[in-house]
Amino acid sequence: MSQTAAERAMLYQQVTEQDDLLRSKVRLHREPWPTRTPRLAIDRPLPPPVPSPVPPERQPLSVFADPMLDKIPRWRLGERRVARAIASDLVEQDYQAALVRHQADVAEYEQRVTERARRVEYLAAEQASENRLLQRAFGRLTDGERRACERAIRRALPTIPVPCEMMGWHRGAAVLRLLAPNASVIPERRPSVTPAGKPTTKKRAQGEQNDDLAELVASMTLAAGRLAFAAAPGIELALVAACTEDGTVVAQCLLDRNDATTADPAVEALLSTGGLISQSGRTRTLDAIDLDDPQLEQLLQT
Repeated sequence: MSQTAAERAMLYQQVTEQDDLLRSKVRLHREPWPTRTPRLAIDRPLPPPVPSPVPPERQPLSVFADPMLDKIPRWRLGERRVARAIASDLVEQDYQAALVRHQADVAEYEQRVTERARRVEYLAAEQASENRLLQRAFGRLTDGERRACERAIRRALPTIPVPCEMMGWHRGAAVLRLLAPNASVIPERRPSVTPAGKPTTKKRAQGEQNDDLAELVASMTLAAGRLAFAAAPGIELALVAACTEDGTVVAQCLLDRNDATTADPAVEALLSTGGLISQSGRTRTLDAIDLDDPQLEQLLQT
């Protein structure tokens, strides 16, 4: 049964998305893995500033006088004078009481300012102490201390989209083992165009599928080494082996920090570092790699 135009368009879109994902993976070794830098302690939230007390002001005479004057007729001038005098005394009494309260507020304010200054000083000292510890921990990475470098590399490895683990050390190099993807991750079809220039899809030949698989394995092998360099600034060598599920090594490279290539294609880039990857036969299947190093082989099998 022939496909409709809508079905063909949907298939082309799906195949294009799968192919784009594959192309992004075979360029994984070109990712700009940022080199780890010293981590800084999180800034401590400081206590809010202490509001300063506002000095009191004398109340207007009318605040006390008006309520009394409203009850005294205007023609009783003597009584109104007495009321104003009483109101004036009340203004002064209220102001003196406000001064006493203000002095208490000032004393409390000074105490709170002192407490805040002590708290700020404590938080600054605590943050400085944490920064010293973080700097000391980063110094262990830059010095190449193995336990610190192993921890940093192991924390970074989940970034690689296949299982990858730190196996130990071999002749000064950090040894990584990654699970090489198999041919099932390569899409069966790829985008293409007809002779008339219309978009279509085309089935990948087995040889083409194996070429893409070799590119993917080589890219991830190089990427794992570069990621190790980024995670542990103190290491200079990274040895990466890509192994199948049964432990067969199909790619290997020993990278130097100064020569961690990002060139394309990935297979040529890996070979340019002195790495090993091999294809054979009409369909160019990946071959097993003989490491010719029993100690390394044993380390990879642990």
